[in-house]
Amino acid sequence: MQTHSPQLPSADLEHILSHTAQLWPQLDGKRLFITGGTGFFGIWLLESLLHARQKLGLDLQATVLSRAPEIFLQRYPHLADQAALNWLRGNVQSFDFPQQKHHHIIHAATETYVRTPPTPLLEQFDTLVQGTRRVLDFARHSAAENVLITSSGAIYGPQPPALTHLPEHYCGGPDCTQSALLYAEGKRCTELLAALYAGLLAQAFRAGHDGRTGHLLFWPAIALVASPIAYQNITFGFQASFHLQMLFSILAFAGI
Repeated sequence: MQTHSPQLPSADLEHILSHTAQLWPQLDGKRLFITGGTGFFGIWLLESLLHARQKLGLDLQATVLSRAPEIFLQRYPHLADQAALNWLRGNVQSFDFPQQKHHHIIHAATETYVRTPPTPLLEQFDTLVQGTRRVLDFARHSAAENVLITSSGAIYGPQPPALTHLPEHYCGGPDCTQSALLYAEGKRCTELLAALYAGLLAQAFRAGHDGRTGHLLFWPAIALVASPIAYQNITFGFQASFHLQMLFSILAFAGI
């Protein structure tokens, strides 16, 4: 088994592993396909995957889609020679489908304003919407068992002052005439696409931030299934440094 020397705090990775022990045996012998693997969640996702693989002796592989993997690997060179990671160069809207069987898909790729220069607005929208459709087409092509799509609490639009909490059945939304809200509208479109691909087994989870506690929050948005999945409305809230615990808890909850 190849040794993994993480850059992230070992205590955090052990914390994640200790709280997700029931998940990992289900992934033994499986291959994941990950978009957004070089982003905010993705770095923790990859490190946690490698940490669990080494500690538990798992046969777990992941294909990571990236437009420029060499740039990411310059920043994180310890991930460059990991046999468990297969880097696929491509754009989420048009990537070539890998030939290997992929059992589970995590779609976390998105676009933001933080690039310099900023990504053009229409390109951001296409990344969200067309990128999600491409990933769902690949999931169907690969006969994936499960698909996880990350969404956002932004899809609800502004929170009315009279509501202290937004219920899951709240039907509000962002103002579709405001281009600055394209991220929220794009995420709404990705959830609609997930619902339209009703022949797959997939879930979308919304992510948000609690300004009062500093916690990241995740909760189920939709279930896209060939047969119904029964689940309860849940909110995961942990300190931001342990946000991958939430992500893997969500994967376990989604049946991955």
